[in-house]
Amino acid sequence: MAFFLLASEPLPDGLRRIAREETEKALSLLESDQDLHFVVHETRKSMKKLRAIIRLVRDQVGQNTYRSENIRYRDLARRISGLRDLGAIQETWTVLEGRTRSKVLNTLIQKGKTEVQARLDAAAAAGNKEIATHISEAAVILRSALAKLETLDLGADRFKTIAPSLRRVYHRGYRGLKLARRMPTTEYLHQWRKRVKYLLYQMEILQPSWPELMTPWALALQQLSQLLGTDHDLAVLSETIEAGGLLNGRQQGKAQLLRLVDSYREELMAEILPLGHHLYALPPKAFPKMIGKWYHTWRQYPDT
Repeated sequence: MAFFLLASEPLPDGLRRIAREETEKALSLLESDQDLHFVVHETRKSMKKLRAIIRLVRDQVGQNTYRSENIRYRDLARRISGLRDLGAIQETWTVLEGRTRSKVLNTLIQKGKTEVQARLDAAAAAGNKEIATHISEAAVILRSALAKLETLDLGADRFKTIAPSLRRVYHRGYRGLKLARRMPTTEYLHQWRKRVKYLLYQMEILQPSWPELMTPWALALQQLSQLLGTDHDLAVLSETIEAGGLLNGRQQGKAQLLRLVDSYREELMAEILPLGHHLYALPPKAFPKMIGKWYHTWRQYPDT
């Protein structure tokens, strides 16, 4: 299974194949006996990839179809999310463990991990059956999506059919960078990360246009997405503690712990913003033109 275009296939055929294979991969996971949390994680990733694809053909399928399919994939991912947020907080505790030698902070972190693990265990005992039911329902929905995919008109075998959509996704990430730089709120950074991931998956699809440049570009987008994801997890942890959702009543070291989180987020932003400026250096109008030239050169000389 290749999550990228092949030289032997017309553009609409390639996009349909990629979407079909990603859907079938998700279906295989949903209908397997693998670890529930692994299934949820990988299926959610597939839904993000499918949403990136439907964005790429947005102008071809029409606004109504785009909206309905995008909502279908979005809601399916939400349906099976289950314990993801608690799991992310637990992973964040583990990350913080390695960033301090303070006995007070490490004691607090261990107490926080114990609290979250107790909630995870309780939620798993009560919710795994419910999640399994949602997974079964999601498989039915995905089979319907697969049938719909085969009927979609994805346009002609020309790059210009996807150029406006590519520009739109890039432009929103470009705008997200500017907003994050001016007002680095948790919500703005979270929304920017979504735009980064859509562009990442679209660059992976178009990677054969010039692998020597687009592969490292995609890897840099992946790095940016991971940095933004870590920042978001830290922000959620901090907000949960401040709201009394964790370590409630434990005052000793709490302010110091929040400072540790803030310090780590500052370090992350010192990496995030320069990397973002590198990746979104081109004006939005220029971006699809450049990718289009690479794509046409690849189509003209597929064996080089």
